[in-house]
Amino acid sequence: LLMVFGCVSALAEETVKLTLWTFQELHLQLYKDQLEKYNAQTTGPKLDIDMQVYPYEDLHSKLTIALQTGEIDICLEVPAIEAPNIADYEGVELVQQPSSKLLYMAMNMGEKGPAFFKDERVRKALNYATNRDDIIIAMTEGYASPSQGCIAPSMFGHDPDVFTYEYDLEKAKSLLKEAGYDENNKLRIEFIYKGGVMAGFYEILQAQWALANIDLV
Repeated sequence: LLMVFGCVSALAEETVKLTLWTFQELHLQLYKDQLEKYNAQTTGPKLDIDMQVYPYEDLHSKLTIALQTGEIDICLEVPAIEAPNIADYEGVELVQQPSSKLLYMAMNMGEKGPAFFKDERVRKALNYATNRDDIIIAMTEGYASPSQGCIAPSMFGHDPDVFTYEYDLEKAKSLLKEAGYDENNKLRIEFIYKGGVMAGFYEILQAQWALANIDLV
C-alpha cells in the first residue's frame, strides 16, 4: 500500500481537501467506506479526499516530482529505491522505520513449472548466487537490509535465527554442476516482471547469476 497525501485547504476550515494516491484499485472501496464513516462520526473538520489510482511503476517518478515541487505534504511508505533522492530534497524530512515489505523472486514450483526448480540443488544454487548486499547498495544505496526468511522483523512470527543463505559463488557453481549445468550447458531461467522496481532488480540479478553460468531472460 502506498498512500500520498496533498493538503489543499487549511485545517481550520470546515472541510479539509486531500488527495490520495494508491496503486491498488481494490483498496478504493475500503477507503471510501472508511471516509464515509469518519465524516459521519467526526466532531471536527470533515474530509474530502480525491482518490487516484496509478500503475505501481508510475508512482515512483510521480512521487519524486510531487515532493520536489511541494505538490504533496505527506508520503507514507516511501519506496526504498527513491529514499536516497528524497533524503536530499530541501525542506523534506525523511523518517525511517522498519518496513514489512520484501523484494523477492518466486520460483514456479507448480506442475506446469520448469523441471529444474524441482531439484533442490538448483534452488540452493540460486540463493548462493545472489549477492543481496550488492543489490541493496545498487538499488537503494543502503536504505534496506537483507531479509531473514519470508517474515519481516516488524511482523509477528519473525525468527531472527532462521537459516539465511550467504553469497557463495563457488558453492553455487558446484551445486549447479552436480545438477548438470556448467559453462557448456547453462541453466536458462525466464524471469517475468511488470517493470518499475523489478526492472532494476532483474538487471542486477541477471548480471550476478551470469557469473554462475545462469542465463536469466
